Amino acid sequence: MDNTLDFTESQLKRRLKSLVAKPHQPFFIGGILVAVYSMLVTVFGLMGDLNIDVRVFHISNIALLMPTYLFFGFLTTVLYRFLLSMPFSQTEYMRIFYTLTVGTVIVQIGFFVSSALLFLGYIVVFCAQLYGVYIYAKKYRESSVIHKSDPFWMLFCFSFGPLASALFALSIFFPQISTIAENIAFYPFAVGVVFAVAQKMVLNFYAIYFSVSDQNKRGYITGNIVSAIVLLALSRSLSLSWLTALAGVWIFCFAAKLIFDNRFILKKAPPILSILAVGWFWFFAGAVFVALSGVTGSSALYVAGVHSFGVGFIGTMMIGFASRVALGHSNNKIEADRITVILFVLFELVVAIRLFGVLEPSFAVIAGFLWSAVFGSWFYRYFPLITK
Repeated sequence: MDNTLDFTESQLKRRLKSLVAKPHQPFFIGGILVAVYSMLVTVFGLMGDLNIDVRVFHISNIALLMPTYLFFGFLTTVLYRFLLSMPFSQTEYMRIFYTLTVGTVIVQIGFFVSSALLFLGYIVVFCAQLYGVYIYAKKYRESSVIHKSDPFWMLFCFSFGPLASALFALSIFFPQISTIAENIAFYPFAVGVVFAVAQKMVLNFYAIYFSVSDQNKRGYITGNIVSAIVLLALSRSLSLSWLTALAGVWIFCFAAKLIFDNRFILKKAPPILSILAVGWFWFFAGAVFVALSGVTGSSALYVAGVHSFGVGFIGTMMIGFASRVALGHSNNKIEADRITVILFVLFELVVAIRLFGVLEPSFAVIAGFLWSAVFGSWFYRYFPLITK
């Protein structure tokens, strides 16, 4: 019996060790769990079943904490490759994971228990993010690669994460800066990082698949779009409608130039690729809705723009990239099976329903439940691959 117990304990230790063997593993697991939990709490909050500030909870979790997990998982896996440097050590990324998780748990408890705990949680999250910025920036500075435009914009946008956490912490005592915290978290951090990664990786995936040359002459386009995204956060924080319209048009025009220069992304491709092209569609939709909201002053159009960016662009890219990484790093062929394709289609249904929620609030609740169901199903399907 003792031998059996020892064997079981040994197997368990090896299993737990395998969960953190690569940086994307613990962070993807944490990110998906936060995505499912946060949306369920949001839905029950909207239904009036919970005594919390649903708006702040939703934005804090979906625009800040969930992306932080997923960004750490992705950037720690690929950034050193872009910079032709040594991989990040397990000590480095697990130090971030443990700190981030402790902070995230404290934040969740704080929403239900006390503002003091909420403040503490944000500060712990801030420390995890700041340490991540430090080790990423150190890698960037030490790299001998000549052209580092793509990693630069990724790190630039990621650096807004700790700023957003600090602002959320301060907003507990100074509520007037809450809107600034929300806009910084959503636009330059969440939308910005996903854009900076997508403009490099998606175009590269398509170029490889269709055997065309990716000239990678996107520096000025990327810089303009990131600048417009930051401007959008500023315009919303200052309630300047004309500036919101300008930022939306700015994003749309340069994104159109980006896609026009890389028209091969419009070609028919397998689902594992085409889901990422769908994500770009929602990026354009977000820019259009936001620009129109600035011109017309319509809050409904603005909310449609926010969710085109958030659920459509970020969510679609998230499920597409996570599927590729899980397949590739488990030595599987990078292609979507039938279950994955169904999940892709269902997620786009989530986006559509959420946009209808702009006009009919009950649709927002339905979309929230479906979001959790899709990501929960994705987690069930891909957990064995993530932990392989």
